[in-house]
Amino acid sequence: MGLAAELLLAIVLLAAGALALPIAVYYTGSRLFGPYEGGTGGMGSFLLGVSDSLAALEPGAWLLVLSPLVCVLLLRLAFRLFRRPRAVADAAGEHPDEV
Repeated sequence: MGLAAELLLAIVLLAAGALALPIAVYYTGSRLFGPYEGGTGGMGSFLLGVSDSLAALEPGAWLLVLSPLVCVLLLRLAFRLFRRPRAVADAAGEHPDEV
């Protein structure tokens, strides 16, 4: 992937972490634990609390927002580390297509 595609992917994942994930956490929490009681008690108050926590550099808020990006990066790293290069497999006489 080119640099532009990598930047677009990072922006999309950060937007998902900053918007979609806190909304999903709010709805899940309100269904499991009841209404949110911080601030005025609505989703806007929850999102404001998350943004305030980000501004205060609280690790939990940053973990929430960065988690989609970190998960994708870790998956890509795992695939890269555990993938055998085709040249090495060919030299070893391993052909996954042959059973």
